[in-house]
Amino acid sequence: MKNSTQFDSDIKEKNSFQPKTNKFFFWSTLITFLLTASIFTPAAYYFGQQNGFNNFEQDKPTVVPSSTPAETKVSKESPSPTLVLNDLKEEIGQIKSIFNQDGKNYLTIDYVQWLSKSAGECRYEFDLESELPACNPNGHLVLNENPKLRTFEISDEVLIDFSSFDNIGLMWKNDQPLNKTNLSLAEFKTIFDNSNEDIAWLKNALYWIKLDVDRVVEIKHQYQP
Repeated sequence: MKNSTQFDSDIKEKNSFQPKTNKFFFWSTLITFLLTASIFTPAAYYFGQQNGFNNFEQDKPTVVPSSTPAETKVSKESPSPTLVLNDLKEEIGQIKSIFNQDGKNYLTIDYVQWLSKSAGECRYEFDLESELPACNPNGHLVLNENPKLRTFEISDEVLIDFSSFDNIGLMWKNDQPLNKTNLSLAEFKTIFDNSNEDIAWLKNALYWIKLDVDRVVEIKHQYQP
């Protein structure tokens, strides 16, 4: 059996060894932790990034590519219908009267032929070789070979063009110039109702009318030199 002296000696030896063992265990554990952290931390960051990217990709709307490129289609259908006047017929003549009937306005006109030297429709009087009728000295010729009278409805939106007054310098009422190019229908009617002698001469003037079928849409005064 060990004596007390030997027993104390063993205890001292064991106690002197234990601190060394504890230090070794501490440092080995710390080194293992650091190595593990250095390996798994970047790996965890990488897989975390990949997981976030995959979630983002899943949240994005799915776009299914078309089997053929998109094409711009041009409609061949007719455009929406709009109000378009028919081909207008233009005639010239002497307006005989303007009157109202059943709430609508009408005019009666006697057509004439308006021939012009500049258009080659009549000749100068001294040009005896031409077979065309002779023009008046003003270069025009008015022929009325058909006395038939025609009556047409006047459109409520009729345009009455008196621009010739301004172009030529003709006088209107009270020997004053006309300060506008278009007349209202009411103003135009005063020419034919004998209400003002200053413009009574315009009853014998010639007027171009434009017809949309059988309705007058424009009236234009024709100046005669």
